[in-house]
Amino acid sequence: MALPTSRSTTYAALSQVKSADLNGIQDAIIAINNFLTAVAQGTYTDLTLVANKHVTVSGTGAHKRGVRVRKIPIISGQQTSGTAMTLNGANTDTHDAVQTSATNNKYKIPITVEEGERITLVTMRAQTLNAGDTSAMKVFKSDATGGTPTTTQLGTTGTTSAPPSTVTLSSGALTETVGATAITYYVEITCSAFNTGTVFYGLEVTTDIP
Repeated sequence: MALPTSRSTTYAALSQVKSADLNGIQDAIIAINNFLTAVAQGTYTDLTLVANKHVTVSGTGAHKRGVRVRKIPIISGQQTSGTAMTLNGANTDTHDAVQTSATNNKYKIPITVEEGERITLVTMRAQTLNAGDTSAMKVFKSDATGGTPTTTQLGTTGTTSAPPSTVTLSSGALTETVGATAITYYVEITCSAFNTGTVFYGLEVTTDIP
């Protein structure tokens, strides 16, 4: 056994120090520095704490991470206009989809995010069945900080394509960082008149920590 997991040599008082041990100490310190600053090295790989211990970030710092994708079921939303949409849809036998009905439908789905997260992409799967049916998906934030909510669209608008097709509606060009104010986020689907053949499935919300 040797550094960094154990001593290379156990010294008695007044023993001569070996150059290999001094070099080993320096190499171990360099490896720790490289590990903490994301420089490639072969000594340390993962950081694991003793059981039941915590990692605390002081001040305004945050635990940074890579990209995460959050799944949001379509039935967590609510229809806000138009004749009643159908749960399940024509091509599914479980409650994971809604299908448009006879007139202009509008459906809103809340997006659950945490303060400090950055929203970079929102996507939804949709299946268009009938010619002439079109739909659009938009992402909004509602800011109630001043007492009266103001609504702002974020990113681009995703639209369905000509039937029959299964497409991914995407709202890209998003760089929205969730702050501490009274802001909520939601997706809104709007459908063309007499759109009776579009089935919508769950959302995928992509976030990171800037």
